[in-house]
This record gives sequence, C-alpha cells and structure tokens, in this order.
Amino acid sequence: MSAARWREWATPAIDAALICAVGLGLGGLARPDVAVGTLAFLAALLVTGALAPRSLRHPSTELSRVGVAWLLAVCLLSLYSVAFGSQQRLGASLVALAVAGVVVVLGRAGTRLAQRLAGRRGMGVEKVVVVGDFERASTVAASIERAAKGSAQVVSLVCPSDGQVVPASVGSAAVVRGGLDATVLTALYTRAGRVVVADGSAATGAGFSELVWQLGQSAAGIRVDLATGLDDVEAGRLRLVPQPGSALVSVALPAAASPWRGAAKRALDLALAVPALLVLSPLLLLIGALIRIDSAGPAFFAQQRVGRDGTLFTMYKFRTMRPDAEARRAELDAHNEAAGPLFKLASDPRITRAGRLLRSTSLDELPQLFNVVRGNMSLVGPRPALPDEVRSYDEQAGKRLRVKPGLTGPWQVGGRSELGWDEGLRLDLGYVNNWSIPGDVALLAKTVNAVITRRGAY
Repeated sequence: MSAARWREWATPAIDAALICAVGLGLGGLARPDVAVGTLAFLAALLVTGALAPRSLRHPSTELSRVGVAWLLAVCLLSLYSVAFGSQQRLGASLVALAVAGVVVVLGRAGTRLAQRLAGRRGMGVEKVVVVGDFERASTVAASIERAAKGSAQVVSLVCPSDGQVVPASVGSAAVVRGGLDATVLTALYTRAGRVVVADGSAATGAGFSELVWQLGQSAAGIRVDLATGLDDVEAGRLRLVPQPGSALVSVALPAAASPWRGAAKRALDLALAVPALLVLSPLLLLIGALIRIDSAGPAFFAQQRVGRDGTLFTMYKFRTMRPDAEARRAELDAHNEAAGPLFKLASDPRITRAGRLLRSTSLDELPQLFNVVRGNMSLVGPRPALPDEVRSYDEQAGKRLRVKPGLTGPWQVGGRSELGWDEGLRLDLGYVNNWSIPGDVALLAKTVNAVITRRGAY
C-alpha cells in the first residue's frame, strides 16, 4: 500500500481508536449501555460515510456527516435504553456519546493540522500526476495544489502527442507527451500516489479502465481519480448513479435554492446577531464616542449596497473616513491598487486616525449586525458590493448576488485586501454554489483568526 493510501486510512483508524478509548475510559467493559453507545456511534459513522478514508478532504461535509452519525447513535442508544429498561443510565450514556463526538471532531482537526504542517516541511506530501489536454490538465493541477494546501504536489502533466506546442514544465511539474503507456511509466517513475485524469481526456472510457487496471495492479497500488469538470461543486453534492454500461454523476441543487435551508440560515443569523448586539452595545457606544472625538462628522456611515437578487439596501458601518471622502474618491481613482471593479488604497489619505485602528481590527464592520437583524445581510456571505461595482459585473460575477451578502465570508477569511478580484470571485462563487450551515459555522470560526491576525485589513 502506498504512503498516500496509508495517509487516507489513518483518519478512520484514529477515529475508531479514539471512540473505543472513550468508551473504555468510561467503563465500556462493565457498562453495557456505554458499550452499546460506542458500537452504535461506530456503526453510524460507517453508515453515513463519515469513516470513508477520503472524507478528511472535505471539512464541511465531514462535519455534517459526523453530526448526523452522532444523532443516529443517540437514537439507537435511546431505543436500547427503552427496550432493556436502562433509562436511568441514559443520561450518563449520552454524555459519553457527546464526549466521543467532540473527541472525533478535535481528532480530525488535529490530523488535518498535522498533515498541513508536515506538508509545509516537505514530509508526507502526496505526489500527483495529471493526465489530459494541456490547458485542462493545467487547470486541474492548479486546483489540486490549491485545495491540498501543501499536502499534495503535482509532479507531472501527461499530455497527448497531438502536435500542440506546450512548455517543458509548469511550475515544478514536468510536462510529458504521450498516452496510456507514458502515463503508467511517469506515475511509476515519479512514485506518484495518485493519477488524476482530466475530464474530456483521451484517457477516459476504455483507456481509463485500462489505466486503473495497470496502476492498481502495480506494486505501488496507485489510485486513479477522474476529474468531473465541476470545479465549483463540492464533493458532498455529488452522487454516483449506477447505469448499465456507464455511470452518471448526479449533482444536488445548491442549498441556497432551498427555502427550508434558507429559513435555517435566517434562524442562525438571528440566534447569533441579536445576543451579539446586546453584549457588544457598550463597545459600540464607546467606539461611537471615539469617532466623534477624533474627527468632525457622524459616528456611523450609511451607504447604498447591492443585496440578494440585485435589491438595494442601506448598509451601516462605523465612519472611518473624513466626511468629504465620497467627494474625493474621483481624484484617487488613478491610484487604485485593486483589480477588477474594486477600489482599494493601502495609504488612503481620507482615513482618519481612529478609522485606521477600526479597519485594522475590523471593528468598523460591527454595525452591520443591525443589517443582519433587519434581514438585508447574513452573518456569512459574499462581501456587499457597491452599485458601481455591480454595473461592471459580467454574467459570472453576477452570480454573487444569488445569496445575501455577509458580514464575513470566504473573501474576508481568505485574505481580504491581499486577494485579487479573480481569486476573491472564485471563493465567493464557491460559497454560493456549496453553501451549508456547517460551512457557515466554520467560516465564522475562521473569522476570529482573520481578525486576530489582521491579515489583509486596511
């Protein structure tokens, strides 16, 4: 078994060991109810696919699957308690299950962190070979390395010998010309753990089956993946549909299109934003006073922004610029440091002293909690765009408006002003297409780190 395969199976093995350790530590051998809860949780993880060896690659999907497995285990344990008359011990058993669930989630987070740290040091990096037409293979290779975050490296691209002029290498990946035989030899020579066949490649169909056979039967046991071409669709939305003679991939509708899930997102917004406003109200008053003392003008800044489906709304922020900032915008356009329709200037002369502090700490965004409560915005979503920006959107960029803008989102967590327009748009469209409640919770948690490190804030 290759090192990549061992790494994939490490996660479910660690999960099973941790759950068993919790069960034994809480008296699993002497407590039938704890033993049943432990076995029920393991069985539920298997049924939901949370113990699948590759699930660690999809954080939001794995979190939701672990949650579903935990709820299923709770139901099974409750049925056992009722059937065998051990309701008096049900509370302790549920606590044991809760501990096991927390341990699994923390264990997976630790495993992912360890893999990333090892990847940054060049340890345990999975080598990948990508097969297909040069343009598509290059896109797939970039996507693999971006998603891997140091845990995988594309070492070679294998492109067909069709006379097309291609470079000898792309970054650190060599470009090899050839077909099936060249792919097999390249994978074995580079000691790759995985071969990815780009969609539309000549290696699909019968060639794909032959490639799987030859690499799977090799001593290295190299796995072969097929890129679907659905670059903006997360794996959790894909389902394989068996069909005689071929296999179809079914794509679930985006969660944002579901009214029930939209209601759940709204409930999450209100459950977090209302208490946050109450708790932070003294801080809001203090910041407002600081702004008024520092410079003339109101404490709040109101501006028209574009919301879901292109509707206009008034967004509130703490004022960080001088009162004549909008009037002076035209004279600074020539110094714009941002790409696309955005305007960004690191040393913007319109920013006040208090404003620079508020921007660097992201405290200027807090009044948007009022927008969240009113329903104009969500806690998590794409950044709210200006009408001038939206007027320059193409059809692809316009898809950002399919959901409510957010107080925080993938753009802010990904680096804010450090990101270019194309990279930020890619993150936003990925959010729109693959939104989920667990994903929102994960982005809110990452926002804390982004605020503390002040990455890209100015």
